[in-house]
Amino acid sequence: MLKEHHRVVLGLFAGCDIAATCGAFIAAYYIRFHTVFDAPAGIPDADLYTNPFVFSVISITWTIAFGLAGLYAPRRLMPRIDEFFRIIYVVFLATFVLMGLGYLYRDYLFSRGVLLIFLFLDVIAIASFRMLLRAVLARLRKAGFNLRRLLVVGSGELAKTLIRRIQENPYTGLKIVGVLDNTRRIGERVVEDVKIVGRISETKRLTAELSADQILITLQLSDYRTLTKLLNELKDTLVDIKIAPDILQHIMLRSYVEEIDGIPIVNLTYTPLSGYKHKVKRLMDLLLSMMALILLSPAILLVSLLVKLTSRGPVFYRQTRMGLDGKSFMMYKFRTMVDGADQMGREWTRKNDPRVTRFGAFLRRFSIDEFPQFYNVLKGDMSIVGPRPEQPAFVEEFGNTIPQYMLRHKVKSGLTGLAQVNGWRGDTSLRKRLKSDLYYIENWSMSLDVKILYLTVARVFNQKNAY
Repeated sequence: MLKEHHRVVLGLFAGCDIAATCGAFIAAYYIRFHTVFDAPAGIPDADLYTNPFVFSVISITWTIAFGLAGLYAPRRLMPRIDEFFRIIYVVFLATFVLMGLGYLYRDYLFSRGVLLIFLFLDVIAIASFRMLLRAVLARLRKAGFNLRRLLVVGSGELAKTLIRRIQENPYTGLKIVGVLDNTRRIGERVVEDVKIVGRISETKRLTAELSADQILITLQLSDYRTLTKLLNELKDTLVDIKIAPDILQHIMLRSYVEEIDGIPIVNLTYTPLSGYKHKVKRLMDLLLSMMALILLSPAILLVSLLVKLTSRGPVFYRQTRMGLDGKSFMMYKFRTMVDGADQMGREWTRKNDPRVTRFGAFLRRFSIDEFPQFYNVLKGDMSIVGPRPEQPAFVEEFGNTIPQYMLRHKVKSGLTGLAQVNGWRGDTSLRKRLKSDLYYIENWSMSLDVKILYLTVARVFNQKNAY
């Protein structure tokens, strides 16, 4: 929120990341060549791993990689586990870049053993340094060091949300000194210990009395006249004035401020999965789907034979599903139900469903019936990770009854998704499934995809609603 303070904090985090990385690189060298490990090819000169040129390359590479991964963006209450997975992903990527640069410049062929040890040490060191820095910053803010005093104008839902975010994020350096409002009694509590301290007409006087450094205006759109009058009264004040537009109830996904020739424009349906990130995700989908189809080809042939031998009907089941931007596509699965099950009614599969064959139940239990969808991923109809695709008839029904349901189609449908690894699959809560899907869309990152893939594999034998 405070750009100046954010730059300082960003610099601290970047400095800690670089210090941790350089320290881990030196430590990896000494662990590999000066401890219990053998060195049959001899011990390389320490200068190869400790000279300023190497550290400069590492510093630039890691800073760019961490910046592109969003690890220096304003924190949006990202769970620690998500940040940890993102750190793992970026450190692996940056290390591969370092290896590539080493091959291009033959004087710097680093030991594979050093790089393997470095990968482990760097992830632990960066995560530990960040945890320590956050603890120090939180302690300093709590002690009142370098705080900025903030006076909030308005007490609606937007104001409450911002106040909570500020309180949960102590390293913004903000202390809320009170809230001004015309409709609530003075002394009334807004959020926890934050109270109404006066009327909007008293803003200028209370700003001076409370020694406020900043004024945050959160008035509703209907209070246009009050806002105009307030801004006219504050035009000569020297404190910083910020306006949070009251569009909270209209935001469908993460909001994003764009500019058209200097004019700020608020995008209400922004998703991080756009631009080059979309191309990177598509490249990963292509590589993983091709690898999966090659590696799983013996299993696919075996399952195809067993499906044919254990029940009458085709091996594969085809069904129209709705994907990206509401466009329909043909999705493929191994047939797990008796032939003609579609004529028995349009409903989700339930536990002990009589339409499911015995072998089909086994396939569903371990999600083997989804293997043919790697072909959908290869074609571009689906992604490896994303919200699960639904039948158009269900989409139309849910789109008319569940708010924001159609936003699931802002990204490609997936083989697996956040809702599935959290247990929201099959005949479970639609709203909780939608909540997981929207969280994924709003907070997409490659590290989140990696986390979901890991959890998918880890929980394949413990799926409560796989039937």
